[in-house]
Amino acid sequence: MMAEMWNILNRHANRLNIVSLRELCSDQARFSACSVEFDCVLFDYSKEKIDSQAMLE
Repeated sequence: MMAEMWNILNRHANRLNIVSLRELCSDQARFSACSVEFDCVLFDYSKEKIDSQAMLE
């Protein structure tokens, strides 16, 4: 199971390798889509090389 998860993550990393973080951050809705607040702590992963397709898996 863990190996399968790493393989999926690796596929997304390879796919996103050609996309710049600047391009990903140009999405105005990115912060709200890539952050969550839990128990007064904000987790902001909007400046990481991840997109909604990767988040769905």
